[in-house]
Amino acid sequence: MFPDDLRIWLNHFEYHAEHPRCLPADLADVLRPEERCLIASSIATFQLGEQSQGGTLVRAADHSWRVVPAWRPLTNSTAQWRRQT
Repeated sequence: MFPDDLRIWLNHFEYHAEHPRCLPADLADVLRPEERCLIASSIATFQLGEQSQGGTLVRAADHSWRVVPAWRPLTNSTAQWRRQT
């Protein structure tokens, strides 16, 4: 992933943090069988890469912090999260 790609995702998440979507109250929160089939291999791949404390995700975040200066303001919240886990 290139620094520009990370900037795009950061912008995406910052925008959606300020503009949350409203979901209908009656929307089901359980996946239908066909939906489960669509995401099953992705979830399995994710689970293979994770440990109970999310070590793979934390290492990726640490790497991004070193590579992309735009992420550095988020460091304090990451450090706080680590102390809580």
